Amino acid sequence: MDAVSVIITHRSKVRYAPLVAGYLNRYDDASQDRWLAVSDELIAEIAADRGLRGFLGLGDPCPNCPPSGPCGIKKILRAFAERGHVVIDHPLAEIATRDVEAAFRIVIDPPSDEAGNCHAVINPEHFPESSLPGVISDLFLEWNETRHSPQSADWRENPTTLEQAAPSTAA
Repeated sequence: MDAVSVIITHRSKVRYAPLVAGYLNRYDDASQDRWLAVSDELIAEIAADRGLRGFLGLGDPCPNCPPSGPCGIKKILRAFAERGHVVIDHPLAEIATRDVEAAFRIVIDPPSDEAGNCHAVINPEHFPESSLPGVISDLFLEWNETRHSPQSADWRENPTTLEQAAPSTAA
């Protein structure tokens, strides 16, 4: 698998990024323990340090956009998302990574029309909080596996309804 697979969790009251990254480091054998939870503290540290921003490939900020402002933070989040093997749980993550193709987006919130371009919505009222990191991780792993398989590409080109796929029982 390519290294640009990214999970983005957002709109949650609890920060799940460290738990999801830990779960993926345990169960995603292909990643070789490279999953990183991007914390608010890490984002602030990078925003405050020109050298650290340089490590992410970010140049000097524009004069009207300080690195610690919303525009600067979105640039940091996008750079992380493009790096891959990161779990981001930040309010600006969905906007910052909207066009990153290898970003798996999940909303942890009661369903609404604001889910945007997300792959899944989990209503936390229907899951024990302790199970959410595993559920999120398993959804991601399945998505990541199937997006590279020839069968999934074939299915997207020739969708089949369940009725068409089911074997006929008529004699």
